[in-house]
Amino acid sequence: MSGHEQVKASRATVDKGIVGLLEAVWAAGLETQFSCQGGGLPGRPPAPASITFATVDDALRFMRATMERSYWYNRLTMQLAEPIENFGPVRAHVHWPAIDDHTGDSVTAALTNIWAGRQRPDDVFTRARR
Repeated sequence: MSGHEQVKASRATVDKGIVGLLEAVWAAGLETQFSCQGGGLPGRPPAPASITFATVDDALRFMRATMERSYWYNRLTMQLAEPIENFGPVRAHVHWPAIDDHTGDSVTAALTNIWAGRQRPDDVFTRARR
């Protein structure tokens, strides 16, 4: 249990603060295994938000599509993870700050807008389509 409020999503019970992003990622055909909305306790630095993708390929698809659609990609980091119980594909964790240090904006909300197709063309972080 993460300590965050949990809600029932279409595929799993997840942290309330990341449910919209997960639904959009699942709709795009990416498989996830774990997630955390990030944040923290008052007076302490916030923990990053994260999604563990079932495969490195899905994590790379997430990162590449985010990079092609926005400039938020420079807030993302990826870390390889062992397969569950030593079988199956290598997995990958993708982390980002829950709140951007420079703008004070919710990075998770911005990623949700990108993946749900709600990105505003006038958003400074929107990458122009060529």
